[in-house]
Amino acid sequence: MDTFATFYVGMSGLNANSQWLSNIGNNIANMNTVAFKASQPRFAELMGGLLAGGGHGEDGMGVAVSSPQVNFAQGSLAASNNPMDWAIDGNGFFVVKDAAGNSFYTRAGQFKIEAGLTSDKITDATGHVLQGYLADEEGVIGDTLGDVALETEMAAKATSNVAMVLNLESSVTAPAAAFDAEDGTTYNFSVSDAFYDSRTDEDDVSHTMTTYFVKTDDNTWGLYVQVDDGEVSDAGELVFDTSGALTSGAEQTVTVTVPISGTPATSLSQSLTLDFTGTTQYGMTSAILSQSQDGYNMGRLDTLALGENGRIIGNFSNQQHQTVAQVALASFEAPWGLTQAGEGLFAVSEASGAATTVKPGSAVLTGQPSVGEVRANMLELSNVEVTDNFVDMMAAQFGFQANSQAIKTTDEIVQLLVGLKR
Repeated sequence: MDTFATFYVGMSGLNANSQWLSNIGNNIANMNTVAFKASQPRFAELMGGLLAGGGHGEDGMGVAVSSPQVNFAQGSLAASNNPMDWAIDGNGFFVVKDAAGNSFYTRAGQFKIEAGLTSDKITDATGHVLQGYLADEEGVIGDTLGDVALETEMAAKATSNVAMVLNLESSVTAPAAAFDAEDGTTYNFSVSDAFYDSRTDEDDVSHTMTTYFVKTDDNTWGLYVQVDDGEVSDAGELVFDTSGALTSGAEQTVTVTVPISGTPATSLSQSLTLDFTGTTQYGMTSAILSQSQDGYNMGRLDTLALGENGRIIGNFSNQQHQTVAQVALASFEAPWGLTQAGEGLFAVSEASGAATTVKPGSAVLTGQPSVGEVRANMLELSNVEVTDNFVDMMAAQFGFQANSQAIKTTDEIVQLLVGLKR
């Protein structure tokens, strides 16, 4: 090897170890960065023959450094008190998009709700919009992938079905007088529940619906329904056998009159289905065992929750819950080939292959491991091993010192050769 070439060999060593130290410094600097993936540069020997176009067996010409190899091993999961902190327990990646529609992939699950005019979107810390499988109006998840958007308001829903299970005391006596809602002696039992009318342009469409039960004969009961202080509607009757089981009237359809306050006061009619399945007539005191109805007021988005299998659920002020989407997870044949885009984001490259997007808990191909589950109130920590990096730091430091010593020694030899002329 040419003596002067030793300078360049030493310089390549200084450059390689300097880049290694820089890489180690970057790892340690990001040891507390959420979901940060440590990396290490790759070193390769340079041969003189490679530079000169010769064959094998030439003198070594130093070292070359290629782009750092990212270690995608999963970091530890740590609990968080923020419900918008999500971690992937597995090998998948969250999918996010920028304003131009470019897709990026990340393991950092620090999300937030970004307010919009008609809907709110879920974004990461840099403003990229989370992608997921969207749900229809009934909350059923489909296969359409798009921006996860949350409606800020939920429209009111009119009551159309009321279900109640109760026991009517078999030993009571039928009232002598005709039914009168204002006279408690004319009926044997009553039950009240919330009721919601069919208006869509009002925030509050709630009322109180009272169902009256009047014993008319042995094993037979008449039904009456009243909303607020409006007109009373005849809702049919319930018939029981001698053992107390309901034999007729388990489901009734009735049209109720709903009074609407205002100047002038108005009213509207609304059809209603009453379901008494499970109701009995036993000797015990009349009592309501369960009741439910399917209407509600208009609601505004209060909070967000992550449900089973990455389902995103909006919680509204009207106590309703609506599934809006399911988190999408991306998988790659060669994740180490992804291009780092900064701020915890990765972009597809030719080396990584295209992204395959599936739902949490699913595998890309049958028989393969799942891409992972999404955990709420959790964050993935960096996978930086500080001890290993400190050991590498010492090795890089020794390498740098040794190469600098090689350059220094070569310089002394050159000076000696120059001095031979004197």
